[in-house]
Amino acid sequence: METADFSGCNSLVTVGAYAFENCHALRKADFPDCPALERIGDRAFQSCDRMETADFSGCTSLREIGNFAFGNCNNLKEVDLSGCPNLETIAQNAFENCSQLGILHLCGSTDNLSQYEIPDIRNSAVYVQDEEEISALPFSWREQAEVCPEHGGRRAR
Repeated sequence: METADFSGCNSLVTVGAYAFENCHALRKADFPDCPALERIGDRAFQSCDRMETADFSGCTSLREIGNFAFGNCNNLKEVDLSGCPNLETIAQNAFENCSQLGILHLCGSTDNLSQYEIPDIRNSAVYVQDEEEISALPFSWREQAEVCPEHGGRRAR
């Protein structure tokens, strides 16, 4: 399976722990607009070493991304978590060893994230809705934060 497409799935509440772990053929995880989705479980996509993108945009009930949820996804380039206003917890090791992660979309998803830091996103652009969202980010993320391209796309410094 190259694409896990659950777009608009109204009844999905959890991507379970280990759900796609070691799914080496998986390239895309598409879960946009799943209004009931609350949690991406521990190691849900761990070691999906060919996965390039993960889209969870518009998952308005998403609260938590578990331990090593995307750990060792060496080719993961972009994760979209925009429009997830209830996001509270991104485990510190959720993106462990995701060395290719270049873009993390958090537009409209930063209100509850101020105490969390993810060391493995040092070289990534973090997109947010506006300047106010930048100040709500963990301190270590602020330097790499940018306003979402659809909101002006300028570097926030």
